[in-house]
Amino acid sequence: MNPCVVNFATNRGWYQRGQERLRSSLRAQNYQGAFLGLTTYPARCLSHLVNPYAFKVYALYEAARQGHDLLIWLDASCWAIKSIDPIIEETEREGHLLFTCGWSTGQWCTDKALTILSTDREEALKISLVIGGCVCLNLKNERSLRFLQYWREAADR
Repeated sequence: MNPCVVNFATNRGWYQRGQERLRSSLRAQNYQGAFLGLTTYPARCLSHLVNPYAFKVYALYEAARQGHDLLIWLDASCWAIKSIDPIIEETEREGHLLFTCGWSTGQWCTDKALTILSTDREEALKISLVIGGCVCLNLKNERSLRFLQYWREAADR
């Protein structure tokens, strides 16, 4: 596997400082993989104000374009307090690693997103909300690859 931790940080607010803290914390925990810390929007990605959070999937695609097949998105608010090797191993083994937060998708999902997901709010209230701050995908796993493709399609709607 060719792991890559991916992050995007604009020059607004504290984001670039957070990105550097993330990078430094990974080094301190002896992370040996790549780090893709973007500070400008990836190619063809609209700004956050126009298409909120699309930069995440576009940045992941950029890491894949560069040849990485195990992708770990981490928000700039994250930092490593111990080795992320267990996360890499679990993602490699299972194909993906996602975390829920205790909320439901229906509590936070917009009406437009419900339409894209072909569901209604009542059904969405039964779906656990996944944390967008840490998303781990093994692109050698067909299900994870399809997930990334679907995410990109949904972000472009």
